[in-house]
Amino acid sequence: MARKSKPVFDATQLLEEFKVYDQAVDVVSCYHWLFTAVAEMAETVRHFDRYPRVPVDAAKTVTPDFTVVFTDGTGLAGEIARIALRDESVDSVCSQLQGYSELAQMPGPPDRKGTQKQELVDPVDTMLLTPTLAVKDAVRRILDERMDNPDHAFNPKRTPVIVQFSQNEDAYVFMLWPTEKNGTIHKGERSVVYGDKDPFVCRPYQFGDNKVQYGFMADPVTPLYMATRLWTQVLPTAFFGREVTVPLDALVTAVRDQYEGYGKTADIRRGMQVLVAAGLAKDTDDGKGWVVTRQSLRRSDKDVAAAIAERVRKTAKLPPPIPARRPRRTDPGDGHPTLF
Repeated sequence: MARKSKPVFDATQLLEEFKVYDQAVDVVSCYHWLFTAVAEMAETVRHFDRYPRVPVDAAKTVTPDFTVVFTDGTGLAGEIARIALRDESVDSVCSQLQGYSELAQMPGPPDRKGTQKQELVDPVDTMLLTPTLAVKDAVRRILDERMDNPDHAFNPKRTPVIVQFSQNEDAYVFMLWPTEKNGTIHKGERSVVYGDKDPFVCRPYQFGDNKVQYGFMADPVTPLYMATRLWTQVLPTAFFGREVTVPLDALVTAVRDQYEGYGKTADIRRGMQVLVAAGLAKDTDDGKGWVVTRQSLRRSDKDVAAAIAERVRKTAKLPPPIPARRPRRTDPGDGHPTLF
């Protein structure tokens, strides 16, 4: 059997994707904590969903980054976005926000068997969360250039609520964009709504338990983020021994057991490919699993992602060049260098 070559990844890209996804998990975890653990807010919430899937019709399902069904029958859909310079990027976000604003149902709390039913909601507020450095441009392109343009197709039922966020050393800070054009949360019959207290400050000790328990957010998990979760959390607790064979199906089960049922096979496989590229695992001969060799990366858990990426960088090999036909003449002649 031919020996498999290691998968090739760009270490810099892996780290960039890791940072974006890791921050998005933090943001969702902050709102998870706010809507379920802060008493005055939690009292108004019927269900917070971290991995929502909302069927629109038989052929279409939308997936906001989180949804909230409130006790008064209203709903909230949250979306984290870093809008690119291309107009297509803005239009894509606007299309999502408009679709969310038109939803008539959202996931309710699971029953004793874990089954979820969609619950009717009306109205639905949409919240766009974007980094502080990008918020001014987002407001201009979404509210000024699109919502204020009567000829533009973007016309949601309710104006989206745009929230800027920044990450300091010891906290995330979320602030409503201060303009009359910005949307507001429908208060309905609730005594308190998001935005009554602004800014919202969220610290690691507040959202950390959510992040540990759930681990992910609704977007596809980036490869290095998954690899880091597997290396630091799943493999040490579910597969014992310095060198251990890890079947794919058993690994998927272990991830879902640890993270509240979440874990897509494709994401997990990609995370293991990063560990293979880093020389921390190798494919089994049947291609249905991996042999993992435990070793210290000599880093704290916080820096494991950087350590794995550095190993990928050091072990990466470009595909071999197509060999050129060697000329019959061995003497290169005057003025013609040779490699031999």
